[in-house]
Amino acid sequence: MTNKSNKSYDAIIVGGGHNGLVCAAYLAKAGKSVVVLEAKDQVGGAAVTGELTGDKKVSTVSHFLNQLNGTVSKDLNLSKHGLKMAATDVSTIALNVNGDHMHLTKNTVKGGGISVDDAANYKVFMDLIHEYADTLGFLIDQPPFDILNMDFDGKVSALKLGWKLRFGLGAEKMSEFMRMIGMNIRDVLDDEFENELLTTGEGFSFQLGAIYKPNNNIRLGLSYQSPVWYEMIDELRQFISSAKNSGLDTIDPQVTNIYEYKLSIPSRLSGGLAYVFGTKGLISFQYDRVNYQNTSFDIGN
Repeated sequence: MTNKSNKSYDAIIVGGGHNGLVCAAYLAKAGKSVVVLEAKDQVGGAAVTGELTGDKKVSTVSHFLNQLNGTVSKDLNLSKHGLKMAATDVSTIALNVNGDHMHLTKNTVKGGGISVDDAANYKVFMDLIHEYADTLGFLIDQPPFDILNMDFDGKVSALKLGWKLRFGLGAEKMSEFMRMIGMNIRDVLDDEFENELLTTGEGFSFQLGAIYKPNNNIRLGLSYQSPVWYEMIDELRQFISSAKNSGLDTIDPQVTNIYEYKLSIPSRLSGGLAYVFGTKGLISFQYDRVNYQNTSFDIGN
């Protein structure tokens, strides 16, 4: 592949988001000549630091930073290039309109009307989920294997997975894993917890877009995504069960707490340019404009 200056590249990465940058870094580390094309004035994609409101800034996907692959971080020596974790064990907070917010960590939960039993169940449940994650984690760094046509590497991965499931987890946990993996998450939560929180609602938005073809090689696009208007309802019901020698006592007040709120996500304006290389392929650029200061949250009466 060449550009107008006749400089050759082994690979062209279209899009300078975090995934594109990682791909480019690995290719460059392998000795390839790489160029990254990005339509915006800042690379990083979802990993950039943006303005939330006023002078408050936040990394767009900071809440997903725990999913950063340790192998990628080590291979690219990200710490040497400035990556520093401000905190590694922070809680997630589920906001409540009445101020009784729920705080969740890796294996603890408090607030939000959580019962003592559910707090204990949460720890057991999360410990089990993390054990499943540790068992399956090695697969993320390997190509998926074709069950119907396995090569040698696929057979090794399959054998390793079977060994970890049977002898790593043990028969009882493996059986529970096989039962749980095919279930709807709501059914899993109903099995494990007694707190019944149901969130329902509806949203409305619309999109307008057009593509203009000035010649056989160039495409110009413009689209508008309206704000998304949500109306949500949380319904919460709780009961307490106590096991005694005489049997099981249950206190169920049959009271449902209802919380209504509205959420509005701002509109998005997008512009794009694409160049088509005959029937061989294309290069495209896209610019999105979103003003997150227009996000609104309104608590119903």
